[in-house]
Amino acid sequence: MTIGIDGRLWSESGVGRYIRNLVTGIENSQLTDDFVIFINKENYEKVLFSNPRITKKIYTARWHSVSEQWRFKEEIERANIGLMHFTYFSYPVFYNRPFVITIHDLILDHYPTGVASSLPLPLFKLKHYGYKKITSAAVKKSKKIIVPSNATKDELIDHYNADARKITVIHEGFDPLIKGEGSSKLVSKNYILYVGNAYPHKNITLLIEAFKKVRAERDIELVCIGRDDFFYEKLENKKGEGVHFLHNVDDKTLFDYYKNAKLFVMPSLMEGFGLPILEAMHLSCPVVSSNTPALKEVGGDAVYYFDPESSNDLAHAIVEVVDNPTLHQSLKEKGKKQSLKFSWDESTKKTLEVYESCNSI
Repeated sequence: MTIGIDGRLWSESGVGRYIRNLVTGIENSQLTDDFVIFINKENYEKVLFSNPRITKKIYTARWHSVSEQWRFKEEIERANIGLMHFTYFSYPVFYNRPFVITIHDLILDHYPTGVASSLPLPLFKLKHYGYKKITSAAVKKSKKIIVPSNATKDELIDHYNADARKITVIHEGFDPLIKGEGSSKLVSKNYILYVGNAYPHKNITLLIEAFKKVRAERDIELVCIGRDDFFYEKLENKKGEGVHFLHNVDDKTLFDYYKNAKLFVMPSLMEGFGLPILEAMHLSCPVVSSNTPALKEVGGDAVYYFDPESSNDLAHAIVEVVDNPTLHQSLKEKGKKQSLKFSWDESTKKTLEVYESCNSI
């Protein structure tokens, strides 16, 4: 069988890291099937495979575009794919051959207003309508659905009446490419860290509000690492003294920021998994996180949780971890141990089993 993998978001952060680690794991496996990875022109020459069972093809339709609905569909069909794995919810809805889809979260179901988009409200509403239709079609037509957490599985069943037998929970893992040598120049020697985008559900406004309360009594700074975009720009005038926004940070520098932070904060109102929590724990950085279901699924008892609706609760959590050396050390040790429960090798193994199971459907 020839299996296709949608690699259109290869260079992106969250989903891109998922795709890159999955494909690397597949390349390092003993394969009995052939694989075709669909990637864009910019990455075509950079991405190389040594496994003879893996080839690559250029796609020409950008995700979230009208053209992906017909052009990407035609590109897959020309490649004579037996089973396609769409690694993101956006897929060609008129594609009628067997496919597996990964649905990372249902955040857009909870945050459907224009505040969560840079688009004009009418255009956003049209795009959101399309998202709901595409997700609904994917749930119905897919052979199997992969989700990164039980929290997302429960939401799929609740929101889309998904067949639980079709859904496989496959946790993600720590990316071994996040490594460094401790040589990066940090903006501060005494800071707390946030890593991720600045979409409204990420709750960075509350993080900044809580940080200002902590900084009023302590000489500490806040470093937020994420891609430079419309949402970070909106926060520029709100961030205040001691807050640093760093963009386009490479993995080596990211490693150094994790390793040297006083703690890592994840203030999100909702997540599908929580890779930054896993990264921080793996690199022995104590974690303070909102008590949302998926994040508790990743963090277990190795994280200090807070109410994401309360800046006072977050400020209290930060102070507790920063000022209590015993708690600080305990979270470092527990976090490292908790992170070892998650593995890309195991994720790849389970994903290959999902592909294999589609043969019997």
